Amino acid sequence: MDQERVPENLLGVLLDAYWTSLAHDPLPALLLTGLLSLGGVLVVLLGHIVGDLVGQLAGLLGLG
Repeated sequence: MDQERVPENLLGVLLDAYWTSLAHDPLPALLLTGLLSLGGVLVVLLGHIVGDLVGQLAGLLGLG
């Protein structure tokens, strides 16, 4: 690693490792990116489902 490019925090270390990996062998880095994106979408969808169920439960109990 260059002395000019020394990351100062955890996010910088992770991004530097990602870009280095992407430059040397792009397939695993791109697969990781796709997996993280899919995980994010699933978390958002799960949050919407849980919110909807809580809203329905509150409506049934007369709280909403």
